[in-house]
Amino acid sequence: MTLQLSQILDSFESLKQVDTSAISPTAQVTSLENVMRTDAVRPSFPQKEILFNAPREEDGFFKVKGILD
Repeated sequence: MTLQLSQILDSFESLKQVDTSAISPTAQVTSLENVMRTDAVRPSFPQKEILFNAPREEDGFFKVKGILD
């Protein structure tokens, strides 16, 4: 990893040579705008329809094998 870190640091050294005097400091390059849709309440599928093809279900939930001891 020493070689890789040295290469990364060398890359930063080359960036120091770039003339950025005509560029104003920038903290955010994209506009800050929410692109999420508005939350709307709508009917969901019936529970029995969702669980119809489930390999296993228990008490109205999908039942899966445990993955932790």
